[in-house]
Amino acid sequence: MPDPDKARVRVYATHSTHKTLTALRQGSMIHVHDQDFEHNARNTVLFMIPIGMSRGTIAHLVNVLTEIARDLDDKRDRWSKVELKAYDAQVRSLTQELPPLPNFSCFHPAFLTSSDSTTPEGDLRRAFYRAYDDKACDFIKLEDGSLLNAIEAEQEVVSAAFITPYPPGFPVLVPGQVITREIVQFLMALDEKEIHGYEPAFGLRVFTAEDLRQEDERTNGQRITKS
Repeated sequence: MPDPDKARVRVYATHSTHKTLTALRQGSMIHVHDQDFEHNARNTVLFMIPIGMSRGTIAHLVNVLTEIARDLDDKRDRWSKVELKAYDAQVRSLTQELPPLPNFSCFHPAFLTSSDSTTPEGDLRRAFYRAYDDKACDFIKLEDGSLLNAIEAEQEVVSAAFITPYPPGFPVLVPGQVITREIVQFLMALDEKEIHGYEPAFGLRVFTAEDLRQEDERTNGQRITKS
C-alpha cells in the first residue's frame, strides 16, 4: 500500500476529446490502475494541462504543492497528541477505510426489456419517464436509516432517479434499479455528501409498491399476450 504521508505523482499523455477529459475530472479515474498505484476519487487530484501552458506554469504548480507539503509538516510539528490522532484518523479514512464501490444490482422485473430476460439490461427510458408521474413515486430518507431499515426488512425498494455522488461522479443508481444494502451503505459512508439526484429535505425518490405491481402486470402481461 502506498505511503499515506507521500503525495505520489503520475503523468499521462492523452489525445482524448474534451468529453473524455471531463469524465476523468468527474472521477472516472477510479477505474485506472497501473503496477502499484490506484487512482481513487476520494484521495486523488487530477490536473489537466492543455495546449498553451508553459513550463513556468508547471513549475508554479510544483512550487505550490511543495509549499502545501512544508506547511503541513510545520503544523504536524506543532500539533498536540490529540490533534495528531485526529489527523491520523483522517488520513486512514482517505487511504485505507474507503467505502467499497457497489456493483450494479439489477432492474426491477417491471422494467426489464423482456419477461424472460437472462441479462441485466432494463428499459431505462421507460423507468425514467415513469418517474415523471408524482403519483407513482414516494420519498424515503437516507440519513435517518429509513432506507436501510426498509431494505433489511426485505422490502423491495426501486430507485426513480439517477443518484450520482461526487466523488466518484457517476451514478450508483438509475431509474428502475433495485436498491441493495451495499448501495445504501456506500451512500451513508461517503464523507462528502454531495449527491446529485438526492434531496435531503425529502429523501430518495423511489417507486411506490403499488405502482411497481401495476407496471409489472401491465408490461409483462403485454409481452406474454404478444407472444
